[in-house]
Amino acid sequence: MRDLTLAACSVLLAVSASTTLGPEFIRLTIGKGWAGANDLRVLYEDSREFVGGRPASPDPVRRVIPPAGHPVVYAFVGWLPWSVARLVWAMTQALALLVVIRTLLLSRGSRGLAATCCAVLLALGSTAVGTTIGNGQLGLHILVLVLVGIALSRREAPTLATDLLAATALALALIKPNIALPFLWLAVIGPFQIRVRPLAFTAILFGGLSLLAAQFQQGELVRVHEEWLRRGSFVAVHWGYGNLHRALGSLGWKALILPVATAGLLYGAVVLRYRRIEPWILIGLTALFSRLWAYHQLYDDVLTLLAMVWLLRTASAPGRPFALGLFAANALVLVLPSAWAFEKPLQVLYESSHVAVWIADLAFLVFEAERGRRGHLDAGTSNVRDAQKLSQSAPLSLGAATM
Repeated sequence: MRDLTLAACSVLLAVSASTTLGPEFIRLTIGKGWAGANDLRVLYEDSREFVGGRPASPDPVRRVIPPAGHPVVYAFVGWLPWSVARLVWAMTQALALLVVIRTLLLSRGSRGLAATCCAVLLALGSTAVGTTIGNGQLGLHILVLVLVGIALSRREAPTLATDLLAATALALALIKPNIALPFLWLAVIGPFQIRVRPLAFTAILFGGLSLLAAQFQQGELVRVHEEWLRRGSFVAVHWGYGNLHRALGSLGWKALILPVATAGLLYGAVVLRYRRIEPWILIGLTALFSRLWAYHQLYDDVLTLLAMVWLLRTASAPGRPFALGLFAANALVLVLPSAWAFEKPLQVLYESSHVAVWIADLAFLVFEAERGRRGHLDAGTSNVRDAQKLSQSAPLSLGAATM
C-alpha cells in the first residue's frame, strides 16, 4: 500500500512536471507581453531606476523588496540587456532547482524507488515552482541561500570563514525577508550554543547593503525604508493568500498587522525548545511558519517543499499511515493549477484546501518535534558529540548539496 501510494504520487507529479516546467521556462526566457517574466521585469526595471537615482513609480506594487536588494539585483542582472538578463536568470533558476532536488534526494531517508521518484519530482511537479520560474521570482534563489546559511552556521566546528560565508548567504536571502527572516533563528540557535557571530555578520552585511542603497537615492536612508515599508504593507493587505497578514486585512484589522509581524520574532522560542531535534523537522516547521505568518503569493508556496523532506521520510517508513496520507494530500495540492486560473468561488476553495493541508502539516511536525524532544530527554543522554552529530547531519547534507 505504501509503495503504491508513493508511486501514484510520483505519476501525478510527473504529469504536472511534463506539462508545466517547459512552458514556464519558455515564458521566462522568450515569453511576450505582460505574462513573460513579469516579476523579473519589475525587479529589473526597479533596480535600474533605483541605482539610477530616479524616484519610485507611483504604482504601489513597485519597489516592494528592501532597498538593500536593488543594488544586488542590479549587480546580478540589472546592468545587462533585458534579453540577456532573462537567460541569466533562467540559468540560475535551473541551478537552484537542481540544488533543491539534490537536497530532497540526500535527505529522503528511504532508498526505495518510489521514495526516490517522489524526492526528484516534488520540486519538478510543483505548480509553485513552475510559477516562480515563469514569473522570474526570487523564491528558489532564496531557498538555496537560506539552506546554505543554515548549513554553514550549524557546522560542528565553525570557523571565521564559514561564518562569513553563512552571513553572506543569509544577508542576500533577506532581500525577500518574508521568506528568510524566520530562518535566521536556525542560524543563531544551535543544538548546544547560541551563535552570535553569524547573526552579527549578517546584520553588518545587510546594514552595509542598506547604506550603499541609500547612496543611490541622495543618501536618504530613512525615506527609502519608510517608502518600502509603506508599499509592502499595502501589498500585504490587498494581495496574497493563506497568511495572517492577508487574513487581518480581510477582516479590517489592519492596525494589527505590524504587531503580528513583530510578534513573529517570538518564533525563536520554538527554535529554542526544539533545538536538539532532527534538523529537518525544525526546518520544516520554520518553512510552514514563514508561509502562514507573513505575506506570500502562490509562487512562495515553494517554501512548503522544505516541509516535504521530513514528511517524505516518515511517509516512506513502515507503519506511518497518517504521514503517508498527509504526503499524498500535499502532492495533490502541489500540482493543482494556479489560483489565478479559477473564478472567485473556486479560488476560495483552492486557497482553503492549501491552508488546511499546511495546518495539518504544521500539527504533524509539532507532534514529531515533541516526540523527538521527549526521546532526547527520556534517553537521559549527556553525550554532546552524539547529539550534536545527529543535529548536524541534515544541514551538513545541505552543505554537500550546495557547495
